[in-house]
Amino acid sequence: MWQEGNSSIPLEQTFERAYTPKLLTQLIGETTVQNEFKVSQAASALPELKIISVHGQNLEEPTRGAAHPKISTHDKNIQIEVSITSHADQVNEIMLYQNAKLVATQPAQGTAHTFNIMLTDAFGSNNYFTVSARTKSGIDTEKKQFIVEYQGKTNDKPKLYLFTIGINQYKNPKYNLNYGLADANEFEATLTAGAGSLFDKIIPIHLRDGQAVKKNIVAEFEKLRNEAKEQDMLIFYYAGHGVMNEGSDAEFNIVPHDVTQLYGRDDMLKEKAIPASYLKEISKNINAQKQVFILDACQSAGALEAVA
Repeated sequence: MWQEGNSSIPLEQTFERAYTPKLLTQLIGETTVQNEFKVSQAASALPELKIISVHGQNLEEPTRGAAHPKISTHDKNIQIEVSITSHADQVNEIMLYQNAKLVATQPAQGTAHTFNIMLTDAFGSNNYFTVSARTKSGIDTEKKQFIVEYQGKTNDKPKLYLFTIGINQYKNPKYNLNYGLADANEFEATLTAGAGSLFDKIIPIHLRDGQAVKKNIVAEFEKLRNEAKEQDMLIFYYAGHGVMNEGSDAEFNIVPHDVTQLYGRDDMLKEKAIPASYLKEISKNINAQKQVFILDACQSAGALEAVA
């Protein structure tokens, strides 16, 4: 909890604003930490959200400590209406999570926002929803949470989409690796052998060495976006180079086969690499409620800032 006088903000609401890699190193080295902020100022201008309706039903605001409001429906497709009730000019985007997975975002345009969502019984009948907004200064609003019980039934059994990328041979041979290919092959073989009884079908998707270029990677993700259902699972495994691009918009990038220079060529990375922000966006748009992304690459911790 951030505390200043009578003002307080939970730590989880300030990840975007206050996340500081290597903070301890900076403090020990007496380096000035640049992302300080006034808690009282942030708290005074923090927007508030209200759930107007869920599938046409009004939700009562719960009292502190009470259970989250809940409705029930047999319908798979529902509509959620949200309103920004204060400081709407401070909102950058509205975020909707379903069963802890980010499923939709909307830029702040006016005060009323509508989301069209499909329910699932992948985790049982209850679908747990969370709505929050992120301000222009990087502070999240208080979360609004509710439950929708899906009384229908999904007849299709779950599939596992197993998407693996392994790169040993790069177009620039000085970047060649020894174990990326073996790791990806072994990962795919181990999961295929061990997970068969859990799924109706395992669908392997694999790109190796020269196949692993941006066009092919994006094409496979687009197929997943069109095919995967809510009850399915996606596991994505990448073994190869990773790099943070330079400049003010630095973020982690997966490095495909045809990237020939890791540093000093942000234009090449923009054209040929896969940034962490793309992984976040495609994850949101793939319906599978259960997703695991494993990045076996240098500097992959940098992906946290984009996707956490």
